[in-house]
Amino acid sequence: MDFVVMAGISAIFALSGICDAGPTPSTFFGRLLSANTGHPSPLAKMPLPNEIDYTEPGESCQQAITEFRSSPSSECRLVHYVGVDKPNAKGVAASEVEAEVIGCRAQGFYVDCLYKDGRLFILVQEPGCPIPSWQQVMNEEAIMDVDCLLEAARRRGEL
Repeated sequence: MDFVVMAGISAIFALSGICDAGPTPSTFFGRLLSANTGHPSPLAKMPLPNEIDYTEPGESCQQAITEFRSSPSSECRLVHYVGVDKPNAKGVAASEVEAEVIGCRAQGFYVDCLYKDGRLFILVQEPGCPIPSWQQVMNEEAIMDVDCLLEAARRRGEL
């Protein structure tokens, strides 16, 4: 009975996307299921929060952040893409830049930085998705205008 309950809870966490929100019980349950059943669980491979390798920003990010720090400007935009649609963006305080970059990388996102015209841009994209041009990032534009594509398909009678 306990095995079924734990498996159900693990499945709920995995399917609901809660696993992406940070430390989750699914890792614990996965390891517990593996230990109790003798069969490996895919959840057992997920790292516990204290096992995650928080990597430092890459060389291009470090260079952009260094340029940002040495300039009098303190404007920074984090532009987060989820696939090809319009990104979400927010201003980031100068004191939070490194924490944002490291936090996004720790969650498995693609992260890159660009310093241009007195502004630091932090590009964040979901894994396995196309990377936008810096022009799209700076303008906070969609990689592909999905609404335009759907409208064109409707006009052609494809939808």
